[in-house]
Amino acid sequence: ITSYGAMRKLRVRIVSGSSLCVETTTDKDVPDDMALDTIRKFNLFLESATGFNSKQRRDRLNKKAKEGKL
Repeated sequence: ITSYGAMRKLRVRIVSGSSLCVETTTDKDVPDDMALDTIRKFNLFLESATGFNSKQRRDRLNKKAKEGKL
């Protein structure tokens, strides 16, 4: 559990060998440049943690949703 930039709270836990649970609480009253930097760094973190970029993560999530596995 940590915080960074526009994220008041960031909680990450390993659910299984192929799944992470990521919970965030954001501050909507931050400057736009801080919000953009936070999103950019968050995506870099998720790519490092999962090995998938944002488009690949979205596609995997959509596939699981269509299969009813969410």
